[in-house]
This record gives sequence, C-alpha cells and structure tokens, in this order.
Amino acid sequence: MRRISFLFPVLLSLALALAVTGCNSDGGGTNPQPQPCSLTIEAPAAGSEFTSGDPVNIRWQKQGDAATVMIELVQAGATVGVIAAATENDGFFPWSAEVMGGVGGEFSIRITAAGEQDCAAASETFTILNTNACALNFTFTLPADTTLVAGQELPITWESHDTMGLVHIDLMNGHLLESLVGVIAQDTPDDGSFLWNVDSFNFAAHRDNVDDTVYWLRIYAEGVPTCADSTADFTLADHDLCLIDAYITPFGDVLQAGDQ
Repeated sequence: MRRISFLFPVLLSLALALAVTGCNSDGGGTNPQPQPCSLTIEAPAAGSEFTSGDPVNIRWQKQGDAATVMIELVQAGATVGVIAAATENDGFFPWSAEVMGGVGGEFSIRITAAGEQDCAAASETFTILNTNACALNFTFTLPADTTLVAGQELPITWESHDTMGLVHIDLMNGHLLESLVGVIAQDTPDDGSFLWNVDSFNFAAHRDNVDDTVYWLRIYAEGVPTCADSTADFTLADHDLCLIDAYITPFGDVLQAGDQ
C-alpha cells in the first residue's frame, strides 16, 4: 500500500503536465497555429485572348486568414494598372478587360494579400487586344478620274494596328444612297495587302448606268466596324455588261450605192 500511495502523486503530476502540453501543441489543441498565407490563381488561363470590354472572371484559391487582396494588371513584370485596390479574399472577381496603362499584347494578373507582402501570386500570360485603339488606313491611292476596268488586277494595300487579325473589303456605290455592290474580301488576314481582280458584281445600278463614277472601296476590321477607311471615288467599267442592239435591213433586200 505504501508503494501505491507513493506513485499516485507522481502519476497525477505527469498527467497534468501532459494536459498542459497538449493545450499548447500544434496539433489537436484548442489554439492551433494559423495556416501560412498562400494564393494560387486559376483564371484567366494561360494563352487566353480578350478584346477591350470582354468579361474576364479572375479566380484564385487561398490559404490563410487574409481578409482582402489587391489585384493588379501586370506586363513584363511591371504593374500597368490596379484592377482592385482592395476586394474580399473570396476567390472571385469579375473584370472587364482593358489594357489600362499597357500597350497591348501579353499581360498577367497579380494578386497580393493585404498585410502580407510576401503572400502574392501571378497568373500565366494572356493577351488583351486594345480594340479601342484600332486603326485602319488604305496606303494605295487612286488618281483623280481613275477608271477601273473589270478583269484588271488591283493591288489593295493598307496599314493597321489593334485589329482582331481579320478585315473585310467591300465595293460600294453612291454616297447619300450608298449601296453595297459586293464583298471583295471577307475575313481576310490583316496582313496589309490583297490582290483584287476588279469586278462589277453584275451590279444592277451599274447595268442601268445610273452613275458609274461613284464607286469606292471600304475596309473595316472584323468585330470593330467603326475601325474603317474608304478610298476616293473612281469610275468602274465592265465591258462584259455592254449591250448593243443592231438593226439591219430585212434579209433579201437589195441596196443601191448611196442608200442609207
């Protein structure tokens, strides 16, 4: 009995010590250590392409207790604009694409946890095309009183920037009552040149010869119809549409010299 009486206080002390240690341990206690802060961006995905104003869903995964984050648009490692100075760290932010202070091309998103300067993440690169800065200009000229003849080849050239990569070229007629005569090129690459085999498209107004001197060309960007240019007026001739009515004397008539 003496040995049991002696061991009991010792065992009780050990149990209390273990209980206190358990309360302050990293695992299973009531006051666990907080998770370290980390962020992982899931969207936009690498290689995504957007134009000005397109909806972009920015998504990320988080760890830690940071309540808010800052979202920036980055180009070549430098911040070009702040998308959100402080937004809830809930893993989602809707944004309308814009190049902000960038010059167009490849961008990435950077997210930084508030109060955690070392807790940040960057997305893979994606493209934003600044269609707000789209421009198209013909670089060939048609001299005054130019007449184009159906069947001839006409090199059409232009310069551009910030298009979506495709352009349309149309043959137009008239001004106040302008009409689309025909589509010369649809969805052709925006590479600055197109060889047109001149064609009147058998245009009704041309056949009726209302006015064959007010033809002109229009070029505009795919998806950005306000990004366009036009040529000066020219005359269009199509000899295949020429019509001649011939009236001859009835077969068998005998004509004398001098008869009309």
